[in-house]
Amino acid sequence: GTAPTLFEAAGSRNIAASRNGTLAHLTPDDPNTRLLWHDPVTGQDLETLDLEPGAYKEIEFSPDGRHVAFVREVSPEESDIWVLELERGILRRFTRGPGNHDSVRWSPDGAWIGYSTDADGPWNIYRKPFPGPGAAQPVVTGPVPFKNLMDWSPDGQFVLYSAIGEGTNMDLWFAPADGSGEPRAYQAEAFQEDNARFSPDGRWVAFVSSESGGGNVYIDSFPVPGRKHRVSIDGGFDPSWTSDGSAIRFGIGGRKWVEASVQTEPSLRTGIPQEVFVVDREIRGAARAPDGRYLVIKPTTKARDASVTVVLNWFRQFDGRNP
Repeated sequence: GTAPTLFEAAGSRNIAASRNGTLAHLTPDDPNTRLLWHDPVTGQDLETLDLEPGAYKEIEFSPDGRHVAFVREVSPEESDIWVLELERGILRRFTRGPGNHDSVRWSPDGAWIGYSTDADGPWNIYRKPFPGPGAAQPVVTGPVPFKNLMDWSPDGQFVLYSAIGEGTNMDLWFAPADGSGEPRAYQAEAFQEDNARFSPDGRWVAFVSSESGGGNVYIDSFPVPGRKHRVSIDGGFDPSWTSDGSAIRFGIGGRKWVEASVQTEPSLRTGIPQEVFVVDREIRGAARAPDGRYLVIKPTTKARDASVTVVLNWFRQFDGRNP
């Protein structure tokens, strides 16, 4: 569902078989993970949330920081959204299969949770009232594949999402958050655009584009683009704004996170990105709470270096006969 960053959008084979019955494959990691508070500056793990281990994939805080929504995968074909009330530790299931539910985004007033799902087609976008009651309502549906919810405008009027455009490129679109109108293209040029987030005042969008040949962070005006400005110098992914809109934080080179100052008046200018911290390589996902703390996803067992499992006479495991 959620489109990978431009640096993750690559595939390779991880299994090989020989004619003499020898099979080699990459040894899978333990899929179980846990959620815990983490200080990225010192690299120290803090308190672990009292949740059973599971395949957790995404984290998104409510605007007031009292709740956290996360995706828990049951299988490659099924995942659901759960919501935890942090103060009292009350856990509730927000969606229920079939299919996958991800790209979780809260509305600015905390009254809705938007998400993408493949339960009824090629990844459509819905919203559902929180805490409820009420059924899920369609926001963006249709045959265009891989509609991944990116963000909700600060005034609550629009959702921003990525989808496959001409050819195989991801483009950025926006649509009324209540599903009342047609989607409109925001960034739909002849390269990849993804990883988009609104500025706190809603007048700008930070996103990643492959315009320069690799993924770099840009900002542009909203709702009418035209003041496009490159923020990153040598690559960047997963941008987010500081709460006052004075800077953009993003990743570079896989594990390093930097922050660049942003000035929009009297003219648009950004500063040289400055390193903030280097991410622990075990972290598989993270979200920054409104109070500045970080909640991260980590494996329940110590990460190990990649290894290969070799199986001799693997075909005998099926029927005991040599073909």
